[in-house]
Amino acid sequence: MLTKLYHTLAVVSLAVVLAGGGLAAYLYFSGRVNAADFAQIAQILRGQARASPPPAEPAPPPPPPETPADLPPPVSRGEAPLRRAELERARRDVQAERELLSRSLEDLIARSAQFERQKAEWLAQQQKLRSEAREAGFARELEYLARLAPKQAKEHLVLTWKKDPSGAVRLINAVPTAVGLRILDQMRSQDEIVILHELLEQLRTLQADSSREAQDAKRGVAANERRPERKP
Repeated sequence: MLTKLYHTLAVVSLAVVLAGGGLAAYLYFSGRVNAADFAQIAQILRGQARASPPPAEPAPPPPPPETPADLPPPVSRGEAPLRRAELERARRDVQAERELLSRSLEDLIARSAQFERQKAEWLAQQQKLRSEAREAGFARELEYLARLAPKQAKEHLVLTWKKDPSGAVRLINAVPTAVGLRILDQMRSQDEIVILHELLEQLRTLQADSSREAQDAKRGVAANERRPERKP
């Protein structure tokens, strides 16, 4: 039984091989399959064939060149003179505006300089008025001080010294000597003696400075007189 089965399978296998060989011979001699195709079929049957890569997609076509949309359209021959006239008019307008701005700037500078001069003159005038007012007030203060009783005049001088020592020195220096002696004679306490000493020291320094300035002025005048005049 088994022998018959093996025999039958052998016959069938041989028939399959012969049929396959006949089909292969037919395909080869008919030109439908060549040797390379048979080799590839053999590799596939042995499991050695590699899957072929998928075909590459075609590259997209290059984009069209971009054209700037903000470029002005070409000027025709008839429009060229009109464009030139417009440009010339715009140039003249700009030049006129520049000249107007320059004149306005010069006028502003002149007005600013005039304002500064007027301000300086006004400040000098105010300073002069204040100085004259102070001098007038000082003269009136001297007049009152000379007519006060010595004790009251002394109290005023001491209070002035405590607030403004230079003002007190100026007062005692400006009053007549007899009036000043009567006022200073009232300064008898210890604190008043100290103030008296400081007053006299300041008077001495003031007199020395005045004498030095007077001598310098005299020497300057003498030097100018001795200086020879330059001939033209």
